[in-house]
Amino acid sequence: MKIYACPSCGSKNIFSYLSVIGMNYLCKDCGFQGDPFIFDSEENYQTFLDELKKQG
Repeated sequence: MKIYACPSCGSKNIFSYLSVIGMNYLCKDCGFQGDPFIFDSEENYQTFLDELKKQG
């Protein structure tokens, strides 16, 4: 199972849409536009969230 997460806020509330230039991604929680981080496991995702909390 792949987990898609916003690199800015860590949310999994990512919306993908096709535009003229290709596939785009938007975080519905913080508005970040760009490629999401992709995690292979919940454990890796939680590690990312822990590090994100330490930074901010």
